[in-house]
Amino acid sequence: MITAIIQITLPDQLAQEAQRAGLLSQSALERLLREQLQAQRQDGFLRSWGG
Repeated sequence: MITAIIQITLPDQLAQEAQRAGLLSQSALERLLREQLQAQRQDGFLRSWGG
């Protein structure tokens, strides 16, 4: 497994809301990244079929 440390800069309000919603935890970020990668793969597949 590759471990990556990611540092991001967010507007204060967005960072606070994301933190309160639990979206900045390792598990939440992993889930969000996996969902986005899946969506991109599906979009690419549909485009390759002319959809």
